[in-house]
Amino acid sequence: MFAHGVTLVLLGPDNRSCSGRESRTSWLKLSLTGAMRSIDIGDVLVLRTEEKSVLVDLPAWARLAGHELLTVADDGDGAGPWRLAILRGAPESGRNAEDTGGLHLRNRGAAREPVVALQQFHCNLACDYCCAQSSPKADARLLPLELARTVVDEFAAQGGSELLITGGEPFLHPDLGAIVGHAEQVPVVILTNAMVFEKGRRRQTLESLDRDRVTLQVSLDSAGPALHDRQRGAGSHARALAGIGLAKQLGFRVRVAATLGEDELGSVDLLHAALTNLGVVPEDRLI
Repeated sequence: MFAHGVTLVLLGPDNRSCSGRESRTSWLKLSLTGAMRSIDIGDVLVLRTEEKSVLVDLPAWARLAGHELLTVADDGDGAGPWRLAILRGAPESGRNAEDTGGLHLRNRGAAREPVVALQQFHCNLACDYCCAQSSPKADARLLPLELARTVVDEFAAQGGSELLITGGEPFLHPDLGAIVGHAEQVPVVILTNAMVFEKGRRRQTLESLDRDRVTLQVSLDSAGPALHDRQRGAGSHARALAGIGLAKQLGFRVRVAATLGEDELGSVDLLHAALTNLGVVPEDRLI
């Protein structure tokens, strides 16, 4: 039962492309850290996963991060999927969970409403910091359409407020339009690198989406091409800019997310200036 103060994160269907326990743990920690930061201390995050290694990795991570694993439920017959309820504890070392060195992050506000994230792993890029190791060579592991519909129906019926569709690259999923169309009761955010929807079937999918209900969150790691292309591949910066321009031309709300290392923080002002020129307002920047 979803309630105010409870967030559901759907991971999967699995993470087979991560090689070894260290990679799986890094991917898990990256996903869960972001999810836990989106809820208040004392709220509960419910994780639904088909990846059995989570049962081993998550208890240790929760304990070290100051959270409490409340329950583990098996929705199958000993083979999953599993639901794990995690109570958010105090921030590590007394730090405020929203403290990111002064960089701007999207603030969900005081009212923490339920969010569900649907994830698939196939991607046109092989970013060097991708903990899930998504790439053109990875197993596509597409989220089944019927599973997505079931989760969206249950979530919307119980008060869900926002659907996140992430990857990999969501526009590589042949049923993306059907998933978004089925989620007609909730706003949708699609996390995309904006490089694959300029033409063909994916352009048709893009143009079919409801501008009043769908937001595109585009990855753009630097004002110029050097950093972005180094992390994501030559030419990817120019194509991301073209994708942002197309999305805005078609009337979509566009958010921009950037991933910067500690040695790259000096470029934040330039990135903010570039986003201003692109017409991306401050509240739609996640750095």
